[in-house]
Amino acid sequence: MHSALWVDNLGNSWRTTFDINNSWESMVSKAYQNKVYAKHARPNGWNGNRSHHFLCKTSDMSAYVYSLLAASKAPLIIGCDVRSMTKETLVILMNMSMAFTYDPLGVQAKKVQMDGDHEVWAGSLSGYRTVVC
Repeated sequence: MHSALWVDNLGNSWRTTFDINNSWESMVSKAYQNKVYAKHARPNGWNGNRSHHFLCKTSDMSAYVYSLLAASKAPLIIGCDVRSMTKETLVILMNMSMAFTYDPLGVQAKKVQMDGDHEVWAGSLSGYRTVVC
């Protein structure tokens, strides 16, 4: 039985996938794997707990990765050497609009629409707000 189905009685975050590697395909595959457990996400109970390296080829790609992981309520772990991170990485990590990661409602975003290669993910936030990626 997958840990996301029973570990919420023991901890506040759990691993739902293996680590992400430095590719868009890896990130997307982990998001799809994690969405299966979306109904188990809640305040103080977070799916994911993956390593996030922010080594994407462009800062735009890193921002997309970070946004999707944050909307998915994955605990965000800096997986790079903070002493040598780029200014672009620091800006992405410090972006206060990403505060929805630990929104008190704790609802994980899910894919709500797909049109060809384009996807829309959305999730409810506290205060009658919605996060959309």
